[in-house]
Amino acid sequence: MLSYRSISRHVNPHRMALQRTPFWREGWSLYRELQLWDRSFPRTVFSLNYHVGRWTPRQAVDFLVDRVGHERANAEGEVRKTSWRFYDATGR
Repeated sequence: MLSYRSISRHVNPHRMALQRTPFWREGWSLYRELQLWDRSFPRTVFSLNYHVGRWTPRQAVDFLVDRVGHERANAEGEVRKTSWRFYDATGR
């Protein structure tokens, strides 16, 4: 009797090796996030633009206030929470 694993190994031997790496799970997450980006979901637009360095903290806060509808204090907290770098509310 053939199992899924034996068929998978036969059809695509590289797939089994890939499934044991973080790229398998993270790849699906990235794929989904890029789908949301293509549909202009505000949360994804904020996340990607800010984390790849296209926006300053000030620009990210302004986007969350203007497009998502956050209150300024909540938007600042969100940017601060998701930031790995120093956050200054003045935008520096």
